[in-house]
Amino acid sequence: MENKLDKAIVDLNNDLNSLLGKYKEFILSIKHYSSILNLARFMLYTKSFNSFSSSIVLAQNGFYVDSYNSMRVGLESGWLSILFEKKNHLAHEWLTSIPHPNHLYAIKNQENQMETATQKYQNQLGSPSWVRKQISRSDSDKKQRDDVYAALSVKSHANVSSTYFLSDQGVALYGPASFDSKEHLMKILRAISFCTGFVLNDIDKILGTELSAGWTYKEFEVINIAGIAYPDGKGGMEFIREKTNEGYQSLLALHLSQKNLLSGSFTLVTDQD
Repeated sequence: MENKLDKAIVDLNNDLNSLLGKYKEFILSIKHYSSILNLARFMLYTKSFNSFSSSIVLAQNGFYVDSYNSMRVGLESGWLSILFEKKNHLAHEWLTSIPHPNHLYAIKNQENQMETATQKYQNQLGSPSWVRKQISRSDSDKKQRDDVYAALSVKSHANVSSTYFLSDQGVALYGPASFDSKEHLMKILRAISFCTGFVLNDIDKILGTELSAGWTYKEFEVINIAGIAYPDGKGGMEFIREKTNEGYQSLLALHLSQKNLLSGSFTLVTDQD
């Protein structure tokens, strides 16, 4: 088992070195001060690259769950730059919050008033969900992006799902320190490779490059990130974003009940009591 894990980790590290090496070479080929568009592309692709790289460093130093947020930033930074590849004028607005002269900037709200530049930025370029919608090629493509991002988010925020994991002995809490686990390292490196490949595959499709090494979307990789799945009614398992943290809460409740920590009843106290 140890030998298999060691080999898997070595292979994943090699794959990541290859992917990130291609990503870095691509970024350095951008003449960033040649145009507003190229400056925005360079800045965001660099942010994406560094975020994926930092997630590897966190994982290799035993901070496994903490690496999920870096992966999420790597995706959202890369995807925003992908949007600029499709809609060049938005790079100008992202950099300066000033509308491009050729872009219809005025948007009226329900009160027939003009949105401020800040409101528009928050609703669009500052909104990862809006960006995912804009770059998706189909409803199924958008669902894939939403699912990956949701799986990473639920592990990045202050949710029960980001505070413990299941071991052979049952529930194991993450402590205030790093710890050594080849199983965790393999799981995280696999997730980083999947997320990095996602961005590179998008670049390939838009620019005709060959960075992603035949990357394809696989539902199992999302389940690997979430750490929990549900029957899909077809004999397999699927990720359900709304039930991810709920699943971890249920498992923890079962664990606590077995330790007699959930005995007795709870009373809801309101201001009217």
